[in-house]
Amino acid sequence: MRRLGLARHHFIQAKRPSISSEIRASEHVRSRFVASLAIYLLLALSEGSGKAAAEPFEANRILFFGAASDLPLARSVVLSESEIVAPPQGLRDRPKPPDTAWQLAETWLPEPGVQPEELAPLRQVEGLLAAARHSAAELDETAALRRLAAAQRLAWDALSVPGAAAFCAEVELQLAVTAAQAGRWELAADSLARAARLDGPRRLLAAEASPEVVALADRVFRDAAAGAEGELPIDVDAERARIFVDDVDRGLAPQRVRMRAGTHALRIEAAGRLPYHARIEVAQGLRPAQRFVLAPDPRALAKARVSVALTADANTLAAATSALLSLAPELRMIVSIETDPHSQRRLVQRCGALGCRAPLRIDRGAVVPEVRTALTPETLANARAWLHDRGPTSPADERAVEQPWWSRWYVWTAIGAVAVSASVALAVALEPAPTRRLRVVVDAGDLR
Repeated sequence: MRRLGLARHHFIQAKRPSISSEIRASEHVRSRFVASLAIYLLLALSEGSGKAAAEPFEANRILFFGAASDLPLARSVVLSESEIVAPPQGLRDRPKPPDTAWQLAETWLPEPGVQPEELAPLRQVEGLLAAARHSAAELDETAALRRLAAAQRLAWDALSVPGAAAFCAEVELQLAVTAAQAGRWELAADSLARAARLDGPRRLLAAEASPEVVALADRVFRDAAAGAEGELPIDVDAERARIFVDDVDRGLAPQRVRMRAGTHALRIEAAGRLPYHARIEVAQGLRPAQRFVLAPDPRALAKARVSVALTADANTLAAATSALLSLAPELRMIVSIETDPHSQRRLVQRCGALGCRAPLRIDRGAVVPEVRTALTPETLANARAWLHDRGPTSPADERAVEQPWWSRWYVWTAIGAVAVSASVALAVALEPAPTRRLRVVVDAGDLR
């Protein structure tokens, strides 16, 4: 037992310096990757948190539902009446939003971006990589491989984030180094082959692994660069969909994408759609055509619901605009114009993060002064009645504008009928009696 303990002690003492020196020497090699990763995560998180924490007053876009010819009128009315000029109490001390931009709803497309929650798996990947390196330095290859397997799953599931393919390649390289250290050379070769497909320019340097692993990596990367190619026809149901293979832009769909045979990361993006991502295995030769159906972006669906709700009741309109503003924090306000060509009147509807307000009334180009109130079913119904020149809709308002009896049509119709009847009766009564008399003469001869 003592000999076995001494042998293990000498083995560890002989093995630990080389591994420790490799790890210490690899710190400056990985520094660029870690630094770029930290900057990437910091910028993405600051952008996402800034959007999430921003007050609605600080947004800088207004989405307009209407024709381009109505946009100048809506801009002039809203800029003079909205919170942009007179912010609500409590926000008056805040700076005004810079350069509020108006955009037509027909041309507005939700901006693609990385949400903070989408970066959480990559943060976990980085933590698992650091823990795996520490376990490998302590000669606990089993724990290191277990952590790297978890990091591998997380990295592959996060391919919708631009740049995630580089994370996958880094995990595969660390997995290959750890597997070779544990004597599992087949696993190391497979991981190096996947890393070579995902990030071809990346190389395993001498300070990152033992000379045997570095030589194996060089051979695998050379074989991957000169390996067989496969051709994959890709078609997408969305217009101007862009294809990314291993985070490299391959152009717009449809097209036949040529790539080296092996494992690749596929991502497809299109305006108004959620990005599609998948880990694909490409074989040699021409593969069967693939058609991808991208799910619609929730913000695009919310915009469509707002377009329908513009002619609906007040509750439906408020709910639809609130959903769109919550999904698209870059929007400051939603504005629409409802027009009646016969009365030449218009309603300007405004909805912001603080809710919807009663429509502004415009009569032949002039704004009708009124008290600024919230949007309710009553205020919206009265505004639309005014728009179509039907008068107010509440019973109190109807009683207030009730016509007097002498101006009602049926009163004068009855009076006219009575007058005609009286005239006819009077004419008959005043007709003179006949003046002619008839005399009958009887001849006596006729009686015989």
